[in-house]
Amino acid sequence: MPIIKIAFRQIIDFKSVSEFERNVFKDSFSEFYLQAQAYNPDRKFKTLHELIEHNPKANSLHYKVGFSIALYIQGLKNIIPTLEDSIGRALSFQDHHFEILHSDVTNRAAHMVAITYISNSMNLVAISGGYLIVNDTSRKETKQHLTLTIPLQQNLSIVEWSQTDGTHNEKYEVEKQNN
Repeated sequence: MPIIKIAFRQIIDFKSVSEFERNVFKDSFSEFYLQAQAYNPDRKFKTLHELIEHNPKANSLHYKVGFSIALYIQGLKNIIPTLEDSIGRALSFQDHHFEILHSDVTNRAAHMVAITYISNSMNLVAISGGYLIVNDTSRKETKQHLTLTIPLQQNLSIVEWSQTDGTHNEKYEVEKQNN
């Protein structure tokens, strides 16, 4: 049975409405604004892309700004927000990646970030009719595995696939994360 990991990407911008998203937006913009000053002492550049173009070390802003949202991520208790199976059960994640998609120190409304949540390993039972059917083996409360039916949707991807046939293990990366 194939073993997979899925990734779900949550885009957050000034139009986001949940409390979690509003907090991430506010704190990540404030931190970007402060951290960007170190790469832009003459205030010549406005956007993240301009900063990186003129000083490649500014690419570290993704990493540095990511610290500003750590408590919000911790507050999720490893549950992916806004992603549920077909009957409303939450899916868990084991890792996340933060990325600034766009930002402008002069225009708060232009700030846009993404958080990509990476799931635990799951057994892939089937892909059928627009759904991933998986056994979530990370939940240890019973000896039975919880079966989840996850609707295929935008910002959802299989990022790791391992095929085990009893004699060897082949691992295929379907998509690489760049953080």
